[in-house]
Amino acid sequence: MTRFDLEQHIMQAWVTCEDLDLLLWRSADCAELMSEDELHNTILAIRSLHESRMLKLWNCYEESLRK
Repeated sequence: MTRFDLEQHIMQAWVTCEDLDLLLWRSADCAELMSEDELHNTILAIRSLHESRMLKLWNCYEESLRK
């Protein structure tokens, strides 16, 4: 892993903010509102994706420290 790889993983972590912005639009402003189950499932999915992004970032960070 290079420093560039680490920077890319850091930038990808910010995608969670965009995901949440989209969810806010979908759950409040979209003409076709989500059901409560859809909202909860989407929140759980975003949470899981965020955990995976952060794990990937952490692994890249640890690998960069070994070099």
